[in-house]
Amino acid sequence: MKKQNKPKHTKPFEWEKGSYKAGEILNNEWVYYDYYGENDDPNKNRFEDNEEKFSWKMTEDKLNYYQSLIYFPKHISIIDNKTSRTDTELKRYVCNVILKEENADTRERNNKKAREKRQKIKEKRLAI
Repeated sequence: MKKQNKPKHTKPFEWEKGSYKAGEILNNEWVYYDYYGENDDPNKNRFEDNEEKFSWKMTEDKLNYYQSLIYFPKHISIIDNKTSRTDTELKRYVCNVILKEENADTRERNNKKAREKRQKIKEKRLAI
């Protein structure tokens, strides 16, 4: 097999060729590295000169793999905070900005499943 040249990041937040290491597994847990900013699009807050850095993880590693869980601040643990915000504000930021799309998709999927379940129950009652 031919060896591929992949950029190797040695440290979090070390930029190389327009990207940085956004997460890794440390001590059998996913740890995420991100940037704080005022923009509601997290990608617009991620740039090399942004000094508002922080790292976070889920309170329990198994939460990374749940399919129907909507993430709230109680599910987030801040590891390193190099921002002007409090840990509580950063937890809200992670849920409301970084995980916004994932939470919206999960909420829609959960609601669709619940509607289908209620419809089946209603049809059973009408059939009796």
